[in-house]
Amino acid sequence: MFVGDVLKRIDSSGPGIIKTAAGVTVGDPVSKVYQLYPDIKVEPNDYEPTEQYLTSPSDGLAIRFETRDGTIARFYAGAVREVHFTERCL
Repeated sequence: MFVGDVLKRIDSSGPGIIKTAAGVTVGDPVSKVYQLYPDIKVEPNDYEPTEQYLTSPSDGLAIRFETRDGTIARFYAGAVREVHFTERCL
């Protein structure tokens, strides 16, 4: 996601294509995120009442995982503000 000419967020929705620095990828069990990101914040998903957003902030940046059926459905990382956008555009 670009804001103006500045890259603010990168999304990953394909299994095994991109991994976080800690080694989490789409398709991994949610338990792996809890294990590798102990400061994770859990929030309800805006569109799927049985699913969650798992967000780990770090000095103005964040990574956010979306769950589906006990696994990671997709994740995105970047600036805190843009990571909290539930839509993929401004």
